[in-house]
Amino acid sequence: MALNDGERDFVRDLRSLYVRERGKGSGLFEGRDLYLLRNQSRGRGVGFFEAGNFYPDFVLWLVEAEQQHIAFVDPKGLRNIEGPNDPKLRFAQTIKELQARLGDPAVELDSFIVSSAPLQQLKWWDGGMSELDFEARHVVFQTPGQTGYVEKVVKGMLER
Repeated sequence: MALNDGERDFVRDLRSLYVRERGKGSGLFEGRDLYLLRNQSRGRGVGFFEAGNFYPDFVLWLVEAEQQHIAFVDPKGLRNIEGPNDPKLRFAQTIKELQARLGDPAVELDSFIVSSAPLQQLKWWDGGMSELDFEARHVVFQTPGQTGYVEKVVKGMLER
């Protein structure tokens, strides 16, 4: 399946961050292997009933010795999301329940939404949510060609 603009930009920006950080010889990816998998579509890929049959576009893996940090990442516009309680936005918390049921301390699960829509375009934002409020829900705002939003995803995966 072809990538849409937001997905393509995410992949390019992740690669740019990876190349830059690895070139330093230290940093976010030091001692970690990075894997990015494209999730298949409904019925064939990894989906989550708990999040309204959510099929995130990507599975991002960081492997550090025996520890696996796995994030389900979905670059998308948020204009059609029903608000802060939408199951796709709540999934960042729901996935921690799945992690607990998994019962494997060597596996950390996360979920992130990468919004291609700027904060100002969100219909329901007038409820007072700031960019930091969104980030607390694992929503970052994409700026194509810049890696700051991708860095927030990677750092978020590594927080314990």
